[in-house]
Amino acid sequence: MEEISKKIGAEEFISFPDGVFRVLLPTPVQEILFTFSEAEWRDFTSTLQEAYYMREVYQIIN
Repeated sequence: MEEISKKIGAEEFISFPDGVFRVLLPTPVQEILFTFSEAEWRDFTSTLQEAYYMREVYQIIN
């Protein structure tokens, strides 16, 4: 989550050969690198933020 938080607002979209701009997200495994289009990145980060808020709510309830 920390790596993703660093990228939000400071994304560097790179043009791929298919003409789509994507952001790269490295993983702890060097051979695996995720790529997201602008719309996918927006959905991904939004979903992560919602999950974080729900976890906070569950911690308050329990």
